[in-house]
Amino acid sequence: MFLTYIHICVSVYMFCRMTGTLKEETGKARRNREKESKSSKKKVHSKDARDKAHDESALPLDVIEVIAKRLSNVVDYLHFRAANKLLRVAAPPIQWRSSSSMSQFDDLSMSPLFVFSIKDKVFTFVHPKHGLEYKYTINYPQSKLWNLNSQICCSKDGWILLMAPNKRFQVFFNPFTKELLPHPFANKEIMNIKCFGMSHSPTSSEFMAIELDMDETFQHMAVIKVHWLLNGAVILYDCREFPVYNISPVFHNGLFYCLSMKGNLGVFKATREKINWKEIEGPQAPYNKHFNNFLVECNGNLLAVLESSFGKGVRVFKLNESTMTWMNVESLQNHMLFVGNRSFSAVANIPGMENKIYFPRFYRQSVVFYSLDTNNYHTFKNDVVNFRHVKEHLNGCWIQPRWQ
Repeated sequence: MFLTYIHICVSVYMFCRMTGTLKEETGKARRNREKESKSSKKKVHSKDARDKAHDESALPLDVIEVIAKRLSNVVDYLHFRAANKLLRVAAPPIQWRSSSSMSQFDDLSMSPLFVFSIKDKVFTFVHPKHGLEYKYTINYPQSKLWNLNSQICCSKDGWILLMAPNKRFQVFFNPFTKELLPHPFANKEIMNIKCFGMSHSPTSSEFMAIELDMDETFQHMAVIKVHWLLNGAVILYDCREFPVYNISPVFHNGLFYCLSMKGNLGVFKATREKINWKEIEGPQAPYNKHFNNFLVECNGNLLAVLESSFGKGVRVFKLNESTMTWMNVESLQNHMLFVGNRSFSAVANIPGMENKIYFPRFYRQSVVFYSLDTNNYHTFKNDVVNFRHVKEHLNGCWIQPRWQ
């Protein structure tokens, strides 16, 4: 890794010399550093440490500083700092809560990503607009507990829930900070990872998760299980006539929501004592002709996304919570939806990405989305997608990067 970044440094160094920008920028960096070194003894001591680190490489420290400032992607910046001691001196840690510190990085670093795993301990991240052409990998921490063939269950606030095939091994992994929360549910068995929803980040004291599992004896019954993290895993059971579809329940305004296969909406509030449950009619749509249904929270509203079979179309409805009725949605405005075994919304920070629904599917090298402007499936490289050639990553989900 060190040699790779040295080669990058040399290449950028030679380019800057040719364009004449290096002399000006390194001069400013040197003058600023000389000013700072006179301000206090502490900064003089810091300069000594920098000079000592500088001895480890033949590249001028001023050149390294200029290169660090030119890295516009947060992943590249973190990898750059990790290469060796000199680069950590030249590239200061990111102050995540400072807008001025984050202004260096482009919008790509903040966009939701699709993460999937097809190789043990390696996660691949794909940008929804640039597809597999803009991807990077993150390895699971070495010498840590790991179960082969673990599945990506869902994500929440930058955390991925990984589940082993026997459903008794679980671990929360934040691939951006490399943090681990092993055995979050005390190895209690989780049967239906495709219908598993979380309320908060797993680091929150308010965290709870709800799983809807079909009863083996009575297929029309749904078994509702509540999982808690605080003081171990406490599971409550309730059983309702509610045939569930394989979509994740959504936590919205303190309640969990889930669609049944018949199109009804289940609304339930869980406490450690009981589960309050009610059921209302779902959107007025021909559910028997739909093979994918998703619930998404968007801009303070609860949306239902209904997808017809064989890519014939998508309809979006919004729940009017005062009347508990559904209204048709024609446009998402500047929002975009990411659907799958974990569904959420985001404000489009890159022009052209708004008013679209992104699926966990690929057409060649590109992510497939449905545009509410054209009412058709596309990629950013193809006007219209041939649905027969679309592939879906089963061991993957959408994730919102959290670098802190």
